[in-house]
Amino acid sequence: MKKNKISFETRFWAGFETTNLFETVEAFFDYAHLDYYKQTLSEGVIYSYKGKIYRRDNLSQIFVFYLAIRSFLKVCFLLRAKSKKWKVKESEKNKSVLHLASLSKEEYENPLLYLKKHFTGKP
Repeated sequence: MKKNKISFETRFWAGFETTNLFETVEAFFDYAHLDYYKQTLSEGVIYSYKGKIYRRDNLSQIFVFYLAIRSFLKVCFLLRAKSKKWKVKESEKNKSVLHLASLSKEEYENPLLYLKKHFTGKP
């Protein structure tokens, strides 16, 4: 059976079409900075309470913003649904001595030993 590829409709705002979830998220953050999204959304909500038309001079900018947010939410929903299928391996503890800094291995695993040694002055 052939799988249907879901279109995230990125061609309107990113300039290219993608069916990969991670490419769509990357395109979303490459399209504009988070401050732009926050500012536009805040102004849109404020104008909705005022009952006025937001950015009357350039309505296409709001339409493109809407399409970008809609694509992003669609991707987030699918990532959440697919995350149940993913298995994450536990990372092994780093065996390197560099991350211990000046602590011994026992002090690194139990910081209370270091604190007792340091504040009581006894080895």
